[in-house]
Amino acid sequence: QQSGETRKFIVVGIWNGQKTRHSDYFPEKALNFLNTTQQDTLRAQFTRSGYEDGALNLNADNYLRFMVEELKPYIDSTYSVYTDKQNTFVMGSSMGGLISMYALCEYPDVFGGAAAISTHWIGATQFEHNPIPDAFLSYLEVNLPAVGGNKIYFDTGDQDLDSFYPATQARVDEMMQRKGYPSELWVTHYFPGKGHNELAWKERLHIPLKFLLAE
Repeated sequence: QQSGETRKFIVVGIWNGQKTRHSDYFPEKALNFLNTTQQDTLRAQFTRSGYEDGALNLNADNYLRFMVEELKPYIDSTYSVYTDKQNTFVMGSSMGGLISMYALCEYPDVFGGAAAISTHWIGATQFEHNPIPDAFLSYLEVNLPAVGGNKIYFDTGDQDLDSFYPATQARVDEMMQRKGYPSELWVTHYFPGKGHNELAWKERLHIPLKFLLAE
């Protein structure tokens, strides 16, 4: 803000539910693009991974309703802020990247942009024949906002957990290009040698902030 590279802004940090974090952040409607066998596979994998939602009791739609119908109205009425979508953005890393992408798709008239950092495209721990990335791609194909009114930022490293992301991110990039998203509304950055941790995200946080909040 002080350098003039972004407009003035406040940050609203939403505390995650810890044990419910995965069920809160997993894009719920993506399950509609999985057949019964794939859902059974996913249910078994969630159980093996120790997630609370082994029965696929996902809660992202309710989580977004909380953000849009409870949290945002409170912020809008309590603080001196612009309330329109061009001044409202969502950002997160890992599973937070997924819910940020999902928020933009589900509420494009509320959020003017989203930053999905180290987006957890595998949706769980990695396992063979994982159907989740394809489901996320199918969801985006149908639900990505029309070009013109929203910004979206993606990035990924290539170390440890981030090593599972570049292949799917490349497919997302191809979709963005095919749908005609211009560089002023969409960008993807790759960070070779960077892993899945808060230090890596801190080092590059200024990039999505400048992209979304350019003065």
